[in-house]
Amino acid sequence: MKKVFSAILGAALLCAALAGCSSDPSVPEESFPMTGRYLRSGESHLIIPENGGATVMNNGTVDTSIFDGLDTGDKIEVVCDYILESYPASTTIYSCKLLEDGSPEDLPQDEIDTLAEMGWTID
Repeated sequence: MKKVFSAILGAALLCAALAGCSSDPSVPEESFPMTGRYLRSGESHLIIPENGGATVMNNGTVDTSIFDGLDTGDKIEVVCDYILESYPASTTIYSCKLLEDGSPEDLPQDEIDTLAEMGWTID
């Protein structure tokens, strides 16, 4: 019985150790995916999620080219952490994936109008 318990305990500890090795330590545990349309405004990068609410994306990676190749209106998925409640909101992203090409016409006009009233430009 003691050997069986030791074997089970050893297997459980091994699984726990391996699970810890598989996660990326640079991505916070509370991170989550967000899908929306990409918007470039000057030096800023925003995502307009499908449920609305423009959000400034801050790069939380060492990849300085994370936004290269994206055009305004592209549909993207990012992994981000907490969202700072302001307008526009702000978050740190840890990955960015192009889902489909888009154009400025794919952006919700009401969000564009609100951002424009605040002085944001659309590139």
